[in-house]
Amino acid sequence: MTEVQARPGANAYGYFDVAAREYVITRPDTPTPWLNYIGEGRYGGIVSNTGGGYSFDRDPRNRRVTRYRYNSIPVDQPGRYVYLRDQESGEYWGVTASPTKVVLDDYECRHGTAYTRISAAHKGIATEMTYFVPLTSVDEPVPCELWVLKIRNTGTTPRRLRSFSYAEFSFADAFNDLTNLDWAQHIVFSNCEEGVIRVATKFRPSTYFFASSDKPAGFTCDREDFVGRGRDLADPIVVETGTPSNLNSPRGNSVGSLAHDIELAPGEERQIVFIMGATERPAEIDRIVARYSDPSEVASAFQALKDDWSAYL
Repeated sequence: MTEVQARPGANAYGYFDVAAREYVITRPDTPTPWLNYIGEGRYGGIVSNTGGGYSFDRDPRNRRVTRYRYNSIPVDQPGRYVYLRDQESGEYWGVTASPTKVVLDDYECRHGTAYTRISAAHKGIATEMTYFVPLTSVDEPVPCELWVLKIRNTGTTPRRLRSFSYAEFSFADAFNDLTNLDWAQHIVFSNCEEGVIRVATKFRPSTYFFASSDKPAGFTCDREDFVGRGRDLADPIVVETGTPSNLNSPRGNSVGSLAHDIELAPGEERQIVFIMGATERPAEIDRIVARYSDPSEVASAFQALKDDWSAYL
């Protein structure tokens, strides 16, 4: 049997795994971003094979949640990112192939049915990031997406890490976010209370939020504070120094960055779930964050998604 017969769609960058119903990308330098959809029409978005992409609530033009620059340089930015920093050496890298310029020791992306899983390894740390949108009823007031991050120490010595998430929020009207940013930036603001970043817009009822299953060690709400003057997402100042700003964003560019301290013995694994969504009933945010801070709820939601797609297909 030839490789093409054994692996349909096989090429220099990947192949189709028939049994898993996943397209497997084996190297990150695809000719263009290779994208997948998450969500089923209400809340959702696109995810690329290097972690790029955006989110929206029902309408990607008029109810955009996060930004994405289709023709950006560097390509395929921004997206749903988590940086890892070794607290002993100061070295840092991403759990996805972008946005840092670090060449990972190992990489694989699996685009599945409404989910994407990116596995990587670097410097004795193995990671697995799964992005998906839990199935919800039509009357759920707080639709959201989950980033399920697993981090494992594959080495023989204890490791002390600090993680930094990154999501860049958009003005709801994506066109105005591009063409009338001087106005839009004056009416979008964000703050962090009890580990939950909330992004609101004057004159609009919607609130975006970014939270995690674990209590964060710090936060950064403003892009300029996170990236630093004269830098970009490949080398943000917060990650380089290892110190979140712990500052809100009264206007400008709101981001969702939560820092977490991670200590791993040899062979030990830890899971952190990031929860991002949109709602017009902000009082309900704590409920949905509490729900998906429970690992069993996360596992059940992912299995329900796979079962739903299996039945459909």
